[in-house]
Amino acid sequence: MKYCVVVTNRSKARFFSLEPSEIPELESGPNLVEHAQVEDPELHEKGHNLWSERSGKNRSSTSGASHGYDDHRAQHEAEFERRFVQSVAERGARLAKRIGATEVLVVGNQRQVPALSGTLVNLLSGCARVEAYSKDLAKLAPHALHDHLSKEGLLPKRRGTV
Repeated sequence: MKYCVVVTNRSKARFFSLEPSEIPELESGPNLVEHAQVEDPELHEKGHNLWSERSGKNRSSTSGASHGYDDHRAQHEAEFERRFVQSVAERGARLAKRIGATEVLVVGNQRQVPALSGTLVNLLSGCARVEAYSKDLAKLAPHALHDHLSKEGLLPKRRGTV
């Protein structure tokens, strides 16, 4: 089996393949190999530079009455996240097709994983089986990520050196 692993958190995604060791008799393997990492600046900002801290008011010069403006932050953030998930799914599908993956593992937070895995299923249209795992592991190094996912039974365990 050939594995493609997409690991994401709120604003960052990493793309891996599981590759056999070059010299199996001397090296442990298989190994997670990172192909790319992307970060969405709109989601990464977390509103610091995206939103004004001033609340707007519209005051009538004649009546003195005013009302506040709604900047629709929640809708904007949901749209940013939707676009990020779509972008990650497209990039993950390209990698899966390029390496001939039969298994695609999607790892990330509970909000993004269902949408990401569903989009990948559609993009891959039966070329690979997509499995979802909801846990934020985006900051782990490749070996630690592999160890964690193999303990969960999602990836084959690494073999030690002889």
